[in-house]
Amino acid sequence: MERRLGNMEAALQLTRGFAPMSVAGVLQLRGAPEVATIRRALDELQNRHPLLRARIVTVRRKPYFEVSTDVAPIPLQVIPRRDDAHWRDLAVEVINRNVDVETGPLLACTYLHDPERSLGDLVFAYDHSAIDAVSVASLYDQFAKLCAGAAEPAPPMPLPPSTDQLLPQRVKGRARVASMAGFLRRQGLDELTYRRRIRGRGAPIRPTARAGVLTQTLDPVATNQLVTEARRHRLTMNSIVAAALLRATYSHLHSGELLPMRAITFADLRPALVPPPPPDVLGCYISMLRYTLQVGPRDDLWAIAQTFQDHVRSSMEHDEHLLAAGMATALMRTIIATKRMRMATVAVSYPGPLAVRERYGDIEVTGIHGFISNNRLGPVSTAFVKIFRGELTWDFVFLDTDMDNATAEQIADSTRDELIAAGKP
Repeated sequence: MERRLGNMEAALQLTRGFAPMSVAGVLQLRGAPEVATIRRALDELQNRHPLLRARIVTVRRKPYFEVSTDVAPIPLQVIPRRDDAHWRDLAVEVINRNVDVETGPLLACTYLHDPERSLGDLVFAYDHSAIDAVSVASLYDQFAKLCAGAAEPAPPMPLPPSTDQLLPQRVKGRARVASMAGFLRRQGLDELTYRRRIRGRGAPIRPTARAGVLTQTLDPVATNQLVTEARRHRLTMNSIVAAALLRATYSHLHSGELLPMRAITFADLRPALVPPPPPDVLGCYISMLRYTLQVGPRDDLWAIAQTFQDHVRSSMEHDEHLLAAGMATALMRTIIATKRMRMATVAVSYPGPLAVRERYGDIEVTGIHGFISNNRLGPVSTAFVKIFRGELTWDFVFLDTDMDNATAEQIADSTRDELIAAGKP
């Protein structure tokens, strides 16, 4: 059983050939299961999901998912849990190396186990082509139910189709010609304008880069206040978290200048596809959208968020989230080949509240984190942002060639402070 990689999946594999392209997922547990229980749950998930029994092969220079009985069980390494920060060290290791996709499987797991205190941290290493935020949340839910004995084994699912196969007719074939022409025209104009305005002030490209991670959290009270203020301003949380990272990065790296800054956001395409893939289907059903904003010292979080949201709404009206999915491979090939400038200033992935419960029988999920690889052509500041247990949590990734740890911590702290201040009426 095999399927050719879609455009977004293939773009991620192109990136992987240039630099590490992995996702580190962390599940923190109290009432942690025994190792044998973890092993059984992983085996059941692998039997259920074909992409967890797959490897990526090249046939006539085209990449394919190949589901095979030759693919080994999901690797499970068990390590004594050192302390509450141990998982961060492993997450850094994951995002600075590639998953062995040629051999498979596309997922590996490390279990940091403290049986005496019944604590455990699971650090998952995913190849990004197999998952997105929606399906990872569903996978965690399935995993926790299996560990708690609250789910029965399920029959294997079919190999999921690619985004390209599920696009609406209006953005496929000849029907998309006019829309694509407009999209490329707007992208070209934005590129020319950006290059003229940046005038050599863009972030430099270093020969090497290693990613590090940081986390910040807003407590439930501050999170609720922020959500309330977002509604009052008629702004989405996606726009606000993007603006917060833009503002914090600007304040510490470019304060006082009027500067064009690029922000990347990731659109969840599942609701727009035909038919929409349900959350329990693994796959990478996202597209990357990039917007340029002029940011200056007088622009506060709300002004930046409004501008960002206006860009997002305009692009959605033109189906750019769907058109971008079909252009992902070509865009990534150009970026890697030219190595002319960084992809953006910031990138934020915000799936919203995660569909994972706090408790599964005796197992309590105390935290969820996600970190995505970055490289020397990528943004200066990146973050995966979500709500779990009523808290807005930021999982940052910074590059050591862009800033030292102290500066990275300042940007993370400022991002949190911007949001706390914005939430106060």
